[in-house]
Amino acid sequence: MLRFRLAKAKDAPAILKLGRDPVFDHDGLIRYYDASHLAAWFRETANNVWMVAETERGKVAGFAFCKIISKGWAMLDTLYVAPAQRDGEVGARFLEAIKKRLRARGIVYLSTLIEVDRQDLQKKAREQGFDRNKRYDWFSQLLIEE
Repeated sequence: MLRFRLAKAKDAPAILKLGRDPVFDHDGLIRYYDASHLAAWFRETANNVWMVAETERGKVAGFAFCKIISKGWAMLDTLYVAPAQRDGEVGARFLEAIKKRLRARGIVYLSTLIEVDRQDLQKKAREQGFDRNKRYDWFSQLLIEE
């Protein structure tokens, strides 16, 4: 059984290891998480909520990252649990722990982005009370010199 708690800076190596999952590789151009990103996000606790899923033995087996967008609104950026720890209910329990933490901070609106072709995740989001609102296309641009 996993328990959920606020992440600490000492959890960064475990989060980085979990972040190597290919699901976080965006077009092979950038890595989703690196040590410098995590260090900055952990310093910005007023604007970020990090949580981890931890095994009974204290091993980090998942993580979640929410960005506080404005007063009352947060964006669930990531909710990830290692495949070996998924039991069909762990994601729902983790999400409830996240929502409880956000409510305690005065957040009343939570949004997230799910890839259009991930019908399985969209179904789970609806089961957890999310409604699909407007649809958008995601545009991005690398800001590096070649």
